[in-house]
Amino acid sequence: MTLKKKILLGLVCAVTVPVVTTSIIVYWQSRDSITSLAEQSLEAVKTNKATAVKDYFQTIQYQVQSLAENDAVVAATLSFKKSFNNYIKDNKFSEKDIEKQRTELSRYYEGDFSEQYAAKNRGENLNSQALWENLSARAVALQYQYIYKNSHPLGSKHLLDAAEGDQSAYAKTHRSVHPEIRNFLERFGYYDIFIADRDTGHIIYSVFKELDYATSLLDGPYKDTGIAQVFRKARNFSTKGQTTLTDYRSYLPSYRDPASFIASPIISNGETVAVLIFQMPIDRLNRIMSDRAGLGETGEAYLVGSDGLPRSNSFHNEQRSLSRAFRDPESSRIESESIREGISGNQGVQLGVNYEGQKVISAYVPVDVLNHRWVLMAEITQGEAFQSISELVTAIVIAALLLIGITLLVGSFLVTKLVQLITLSVDSLYHQTQNLEHSASSMKEETTKLSQNVLRSAAAVQENASSVSEINSTLSTNSALVDRVVDRSNEVLEQLSTADQQLETMNHSFNRIGEGVAKNNEIIKLVEEISTKTKMINEIVFKTQLLAVNASIEAARAGEQGRGFTVVAEEVTKLASVSGEAAEQIDRLIIHSREIITGLIKESQGVVGQSETNVQNFRSVFATVTQNIRQVLESTKDIASAIREQRQGVVQVTSAMEEIDRSVQANQQQAQQSQLLADGLHVTADKLGEIRDQFLSITMGQGLKRRSPSRALAAPISATHKNQQPSREVEEESLADDDSFTPAA
Repeated sequence: MTLKKKILLGLVCAVTVPVVTTSIIVYWQSRDSITSLAEQSLEAVKTNKATAVKDYFQTIQYQVQSLAENDAVVAATLSFKKSFNNYIKDNKFSEKDIEKQRTELSRYYEGDFSEQYAAKNRGENLNSQALWENLSARAVALQYQYIYKNSHPLGSKHLLDAAEGDQSAYAKTHRSVHPEIRNFLERFGYYDIFIADRDTGHIIYSVFKELDYATSLLDGPYKDTGIAQVFRKARNFSTKGQTTLTDYRSYLPSYRDPASFIASPIISNGETVAVLIFQMPIDRLNRIMSDRAGLGETGEAYLVGSDGLPRSNSFHNEQRSLSRAFRDPESSRIESESIREGISGNQGVQLGVNYEGQKVISAYVPVDVLNHRWVLMAEITQGEAFQSISELVTAIVIAALLLIGITLLVGSFLVTKLVQLITLSVDSLYHQTQNLEHSASSMKEETTKLSQNVLRSAAAVQENASSVSEINSTLSTNSALVDRVVDRSNEVLEQLSTADQQLETMNHSFNRIGEGVAKNNEIIKLVEEISTKTKMINEIVFKTQLLAVNASIEAARAGEQGRGFTVVAEEVTKLASVSGEAAEQIDRLIIHSREIITGLIKESQGVVGQSETNVQNFRSVFATVTQNIRQVLESTKDIASAIREQRQGVVQVTSAMEEIDRSVQANQQQAQQSQLLADGLHVTADKLGEIRDQFLSITMGQGLKRRSPSRALAAPISATHKNQQPSREVEEESLADDDSFTPAA
């Protein structure tokens, strides 16, 4: 694996590991916090709505008790009991009249009522004959007068104060009390209000005047309905203020809409004379349940009875309505673990599946209404509740990918530049080393030739002192050779100077890399900014707790009315504590990440520093080589000076043979030293080649073919002019070789 890939892999791992670890921890902590928040919100919703439902029924109970104890109602009831029984007599209706009225009344049953019934029950046909043919004479007479002959349309029969032309005592009482009771019904939104005779069970008064009006709840057509059930219970009460309630059931006079009834005894002089009955409205409970506060877009709250049928309409599914449930109970029944727990008297929050098969968070609580147990359900889909978690996961993944991508992009750019600079510098060093090696070889050859020429010159002097011209020519040739050596030495010095400049460039490159590594300190600053934001979250948590404490104090001052708000304040305090703990954990993770990044920066700075040290070592080696070459140059200059002296003393050759011999020996020693210096240059070149191979192996990640070693060093010159006697032909051949000498490239 190349150095570039190793560095990039290290950078990616250094960024990915803390990011992934932090993301996982943040995800689970956020999920727990959001789940807890959703559960607390649903708990608050179910508590508030359960309280509202109980308060609603408590208000109805107070109202039925109050109206049953109202003196005007008690007096009207006594009058209705008496006038109801005398209604036919007071109007002087004969049996023929009653039968005629029954016939005409049947048109209403089979016409207006049956049509409305079919419209509300999907075209179902009603056997209305069974309802009207067995009505008592009083029921026929009263329904004929107050329903059939009532000029107001269906659904508005309650607007009639008294039947036209009716001069009976019943009509007089009805005219006096009906407007007040009707106003009471409209003000509080009841479906209907009834007064039933305790002894006979007859409904002697009704505001809305439906088919149950004037019938008996003991033996009439509706004796098995919910209103008859509540009547039978209430007729046995003997104390004022007692109440009883029947749960919702399908009620035929109201077109089989579900109806619930609450009743209280009407007592006069300590004796129960009648029963006051309210037919409960449906829309009031629906308004309580349809309040959307705290339920989001997919949440809803609804009531379920112990029979599994809803007691309020569904907000999202019109098919799950209270009215439809009692018309088609089998397809409308709702079952779940939460509902079963609530029916058993338990309350809590569960993750489950609702009646539409959706995964939801359900909060449930039992609601006991006058001995009837319902379950209040507050639900929200898990998708909406955990939507912020999904958004958080998406944001974390995007941020992680962006961070890794930026790291790869920036790291690849910087590492590529680093490797390029190192490779260029090493290649330059390699070429300079090759030049140095070639120069050393040429220098060695020149030095060998110089030594041979000196020996030949000495032999020629000893052999023939008279050959002054030849000696002079030889000295001229030697002088030219020395000049060439000097020129070659200067070229080597220039090449070494160039190599030193290349190393200086490499050193600047490492400095720029160090500056790039230092920029990573900006990552630490970013981490510190995140830590600052976390501290701000802690301050918000503290302020939230302080507000919750103030809210608890204000709720305590409010007494019983502030109890519910106290619960909410306590839950907010708990939520703030959880958020504070999560923020502290995030802060610890940030500190850990900062330590990891700081360590990485220090490690990178160490690598750059080591590289700079290596470059300085190379420059030191080059300085040593340069110094040796300069010594060779000085020696070569000395040889040139000696040759010039020989040329000047050619005329004194004969008398100065001994001095010439000493000069030749000195020149021979200088040549040997030059050979040693050339050998040293070969060794230095080999070492520089090995260093270059190591650099390329590190940067390119693969083994390189070893460069060929320098050719074998020639044996040092040991022969002297005493044991060498070159011939004339050899001398001429050497001179020819010297003339054809060409410097190495």
